[in-house]
Amino acid sequence: MSVFRIKIVNNKVEKFFRSISRQNLEYREKNNVVRKDIFQLLIQLRNTGTVQLDNQWETVIKADESQKTMTFDEIAAQTYLFFAAGYETSSTALSFCLYELCKNPDIQQRVHNEIDRVLAEHDGKITFESVADMKYLESCFDETLRKFPNLPVLNRMCVKEYQIPGTDKIIEKGTAIFIPVMALHKDQKYYENPEKFIPERFNEENSAGKNIVNRPYLAFGDGPKNCIAARLGKLQTKVGLVMMLQKFQFELGDQHKNSDIKCDPKGFLTAPLGGIHLRVFTR
Repeated sequence: MSVFRIKIVNNKVEKFFRSISRQNLEYREKNNVVRKDIFQLLIQLRNTGTVQLDNQWETVIKADESQKTMTFDEIAAQTYLFFAAGYETSSTALSFCLYELCKNPDIQQRVHNEIDRVLAEHDGKITFESVADMKYLESCFDETLRKFPNLPVLNRMCVKEYQIPGTDKIIEKGTAIFIPVMALHKDQKYYENPEKFIPERFNEENSAGKNIVNRPYLAFGDGPKNCIAARLGKLQTKVGLVMMLQKFQFELGDQHKNSDIKCDPKGFLTAPLGGIHLRVFTR
């Protein structure tokens, strides 16, 4: 990528994140400003080589650049990734879920009825427990990420020599591996009618659908390098859906009525070409 100057981030976006990261870094170090957030952890890691204990948030400044363990570019990149992974993925999943619920109004009504029923059992409060009780909503969320995984491809590094079963092909240690998540999720060998939105694939009776051996499901990756914030991302997306579907009804915009949505083939994350257009009505 460095030789051919290939970039995956728009120049305007890169300039923006470099700017806010530099301003934030310089302001905190110059004025000894401490906040209990991820940027403070990056400052600690850069200046000391480690993250301090919870009660040791002070900024340690080292003037000698050779003593610092992270470059400014690495800090800016982590700042960008925090927003891309922590916000964009959840909002995109929510958008695709609403799109599918609009295409399937009977399913949308069933989700709405479940939300009303569960909230009535929890004194009308949206809590961790009440959202956890919305099993059909969770099935809709899982099926959304089967059809539209945030990352269409996962990258891994082979850590030991591996022979592909049933072949004489050897993957050597150190080989970069690309796992086609979107292709696996839409393979008829694993999912019947893969282009159809069927939340029941992920209900309690079919919970084995998440078993990587039988039916691969890699919406949050898998293994020791899986998504560190999978539970948080899932929860905040479901809370957003609950708050929207509780009071509003959604229908497809004219742009989507005669054709299925198409994803941007050049996108780093799964994103709809032309956006998603919906009509919103109060219930």
